[in-house]
Amino acid sequence: MTWIEPAIEDIATSGIIYYSEKYNDTCSRICEVLQIDLFPSTNHSTYWQTDYHEWEEKVVAENQKIEITTKAFSEEIITKIAATPSNILFAYLANHLAGILHFTNYANQLIYQSLYQNFYEFETNLREYLTLLGFTYNDIELYYEYSFAKSPKAFYKSRLEQLRSEKFKVEAKELSNFQKLDLKEALIFSKSSYHSKEIRQKIGLFKINEVQVSNLRNTVMHAKGITGSNSEIDHNFSSFEKIFLQVLSFKEAFYTLKKLRTDQINNFNSKMNDYTLALFDKLSDEELKTFFYTRN
Repeated sequence: MTWIEPAIEDIATSGIIYYSEKYNDTCSRICEVLQIDLFPSTNHSTYWQTDYHEWEEKVVAENQKIEITTKAFSEEIITKIAATPSNILFAYLANHLAGILHFTNYANQLIYQSLYQNFYEFETNLREYLTLLGFTYNDIELYYEYSFAKSPKAFYKSRLEQLRSEKFKVEAKELSNFQKLDLKEALIFSKSSYHSKEIRQKIGLFKINEVQVSNLRNTVMHAKGITGSNSEIDHNFSSFEKIFLQVLSFKEAFYTLKKLRTDQINNFNSKMNDYTLALFDKLSDEELKTFFYTRN
């Protein structure tokens, strides 16, 4: 499993427009249109901020700076960008101002592509992980029976009927590794009190926030705007911040599953290796020579 994440340099604005005293009225109008209140200075160490009446030169503070090679979903970015004027960061390469990062820069194809690929990788490995742990659709059915007995909700009853239908069973046979199970359902099953504490510990997914992860998945898969844009507003920082935090939660879940899958695969490969060596142990010297000398 490989987490894919663009860097700031992949999404930041590199064609920087600087403040000009000669065109300060134009700079003010741009600020009003874009809903920002500052322009960078050509000296790369200060910026000009406006109250839409006057301009004031200020020094770029450390919490307004970010290295341009920083990964796009680093926690320090959301901390800094939430606390800075106009939600803008100055992206530096060494001491050179190389780009400007506004949260609207995240409405970028690279961001969507990377998140889409990460979800594909996560879901594929989650289904394979549960399968290699020995779970089947029968366990899912038992889980819903348990859930319905605790709380007779219509959803549990409906899901049980689906799982028991011939249509579901035929389709499930044609697909592999829990393909008929959606992401949120698989995560909830993995964390459920239906399992004993020991089994939940063995599965190891109990710390994952399935609500955050599944909400982000819906945003990504349905190509919803991640900067809070809609028909009425161009962008909304609160909406963006919420999605950014969901990405951090998903990123943590991804690495949790990655470690579990790595251990699982290594353990499986070790067992297969022992099985192979056990077969070799029964071969004669000549048979061993034939095997090793003739294989590709």
